[in-house]
This record gives sequence, C-alpha cells and structure tokens, in this order.
Amino acid sequence: MRTIDIQPEQSLADVARLADLSVEELRKISGLDATSDTKPVGTAMRLVFVDAFDKGGATTKEGPSGAIGGKSSFASAGPLLRARAEKSLAATASKPPTRVAPASVLPNDTAGPDTRLGRQLEFLLRIDSLKTVYRHNIVGDHSRRENAAEHAWHLGAMVGLLFEYAPPGTDRGRAAEMALIHDIIEVEAGDAPAYDKKAVKGQGARELKAADHIFAMLPQDQAAQTRSLWDEFEAGKTPTAKFVRALDRLQPVLMHTITNGDAWKEQQVKKSQLLKRVAEIEHNVPSLWPLVSDLVNTGVARGQLVDG
Repeated sequence: MRTIDIQPEQSLADVARLADLSVEELRKISGLDATSDTKPVGTAMRLVFVDAFDKGGATTKEGPSGAIGGKSSFASAGPLLRARAEKSLAATASKPPTRVAPASVLPNDTAGPDTRLGRQLEFLLRIDSLKTVYRHNIVGDHSRRENAAEHAWHLGAMVGLLFEYAPPGTDRGRAAEMALIHDIIEVEAGDAPAYDKKAVKGQGARELKAADHIFAMLPQDQAAQTRSLWDEFEAGKTPTAKFVRALDRLQPVLMHTITNGDAWKEQQVKKSQLLKRVAEIEHNVPSLWPLVSDLVNTGVARGQLVDG
C-alpha cells in the first residue's frame, strides 16, 4: 500500500501524474471535480493505493464526513485506489491560516516596530509568504508546482555552482544575493506564468508597486541597498545581472525537461516562444547556450514543445 497526500494548490493534472492515472480515471475514483485539469483542486485529501484484491477488489471513496461513495465497479489493471480525506488536512484547506502581524508577536523591548531589528524581522517574516506563491513549473517528483521560494533557493545554488560560466566582471556575492531577492516582490504581485498573456498583462506595474512597499519595510540603508539590487536585476545591464537573469531563464527549462515537459504541454508552448524567452542566455552567457539549444531541440523531438 502507498499513499499520496494531495494539497489544495495541486491541479488534477499534477495529481494524475503522481498517481500514474489519467485525469478521467482520477475524477472517477477520487470524486475530485475541478472545472479544469490545471485548476487547483482546492481541497486536501490522502489517496491510498491498495492491492487489486484488497477489500474484495473494489474501490471506496471517503470524504471529510465519512463514506460518500461506497463500492465502485471501476476496473483497472494494476493497483486500485481508495481516496479518503484526512480531517486535519481538510480543515487546513477549507480555512486558510490568518497571517499574524509581526509587531503583535515580537517582543516590544528588543524588536519593537520602531527598532532596527524589529523592521528587519518584520521584512523577513513578510517574505515567508514567498513559500506560498506557486509557479507554473512542476517539481522533479511531479507532486506539485514549484513555489517561488524554492525557485530562489535553486537559483542561488546555480549561481555558486555555475559561476565559472559567468561573464567577466560578475560579482559572485552580489549575484548570490540578487538570486535570493529577485522575486521577493511576488509576495504581493504574485507570479505571472511567462506564456499566459492575461496573467502577464500589467505584471510590471504590479511588481513596481510591490517593490515600493516591500523594500520600504526595511531600515532606510538596507531598503536602499536591497531595492538597488532588485532594480539592477530588472534592468539587466551589469555583468552580475546578466548572469543571474540568464540562470533565471535556464532553471525553468531544466525543470520542464526533467518533468517530461508537462507544464509546457499544458500551455502548448512553441519552440519559437521558448527561444525568445531564453535569448538572454545566448547573448549574455554564451558558454551555456549549446546546452540550452540541445534542451530545446530535445523538447521538440519528445513532443514536449510545439515545433513552430
């Protein structure tokens, strides 16, 4: 027997991949019924795989309040699936946690809202929300979407390990710090999938507004330093910014490649769209371009990208 915990932010397509089922099989067995294969399921459940002959070879479905489906005649080669909702998970999904203002829980004497440490901690606790901003990328085990905090961590690791490919004049320490903060504004602006025209519209203005607010939470000197770092990344003019931006384009390509291009397929991404998206790598870190070119062509050959 094995189990899979479904989180509210996962889509039917995400869960089906993890369960090795088609979306329609998953709908029939589990009772999940999102309007779109790519829309978050909005609830938390635990899927339990049992042997085909367990429970008389039948599949049962249980919801938060007990059995709702009973016996099923669904037939499948290999393991059958029984789904039930764990009450603790379901409660978490039905009522999102309330964010507590740092000023209300931090000790006023040592970290009050008017102290330097208090403002630093308020900023650090605010950007914790980056863990709940989900991107279009799928994580390597196909279990869910990648969140923005994970992306920033991964990018920071890439800066260190791939620094030998950086253009002359790149500042290693500054590049690492830039990688960590480059998407911080998404705690307020959210993430806009690159190939979603509707989501991308107005994203630049939303990010500028978020930057004005979020960086100002810091003490004045650190606010200026951190905002300057973010502005440098956005402008993409310095060797450091060019390097980090190139890796920021490379990281999703790597993730799409190891997840069978499933997220690309969802949006029917064309080869020409991806080449336009990653052009900065060819221009600014040409030593990595042969790799990127191979990955793009491989994606087309495997049917992950539309050849157009």
